[in-house]
Amino acid sequence: VIRVDLPAERLKPATFGSEKDLVIGQAVVAIGSPFQQRWTMTSGIVSALDRDIRGLGQYSVGSVVQTDAPINPGNSGGPLLNLAGEVVGVNSQILSENRVNSGIGFAVPSTLVQRVATDLIAEGRVDYSYLGITGQEISIEVIEAYGLANNQRGIPVTSVLNGSPADRAGLLGPDENRVDIITAIDGTP
Repeated sequence: VIRVDLPAERLKPATFGSEKDLVIGQAVVAIGSPFQQRWTMTSGIVSALDRDIRGLGQYSVGSVVQTDAPINPGNSGGPLLNLAGEVVGVNSQILSENRVNSGIGFAVPSTLVQRVATDLIAEGRVDYSYLGITGQEISIEVIEAYGLANNQRGIPVTSVLNGSPADRAGLLGPDENRVDIITAIDGTP
């Protein structure tokens, strides 16, 4: 066994950048260990911003970064870096029909990663806010079915989770006579 001690001045912690500074088309690098191959780096671009992905359980993660940098099984948990070497996300999952890389990878945004890490260190857990609804965009079908104005804005509630904040507030899923539409929260449209 040969042990090499690196001088401390050579080891530098990664710094965080903000996903809010990313633009579509910007070059990024994903680091991970896909298929048990250590120290792998792939490159690509930011393909989209503000995507939603399925988190663990029944909730979604929002403001996710979509990239075409290959994120294969084993890359999850590795950093997504901008070309300045700043962590702008943590590689999370791919969208694939057949469980292999299809070119659409997702990274949890760095601001959420920092908040979660801070909460875990301070509290040992993370509390998330949620409404407990499933909603949809207002479509022409919804406008026609409920006789809404053509310029109606908001989120039609399609289902409400029992015991959720939305359930306790009295929101209901749709029936043939009515639909609840969330148009504002605390007065903010």
